[in-house]
Amino acid sequence: MQFLVVGVLFLITPLVMFINDGGRDEADMTSWFVNQPLQTIFTLRAMTISGIGFIGIGILMIV
Repeated sequence: MQFLVVGVLFLITPLVMFINDGGRDEADMTSWFVNQPLQTIFTLRAMTISGIGFIGIGILMIV
């Protein structure tokens, strides 16, 4: 159960960061990513991937 919660949080965080930055449509998203420092992009990508992983582990543990 904890893994599912952590996974969902990890997936939500990049979205929240993006929405708070004011970008809302596809064209904005590209320029938002271009204007971000590389470190931020890699952190968000890592968080998204690990979030999916955590959810996977959580589902496996429940099953």
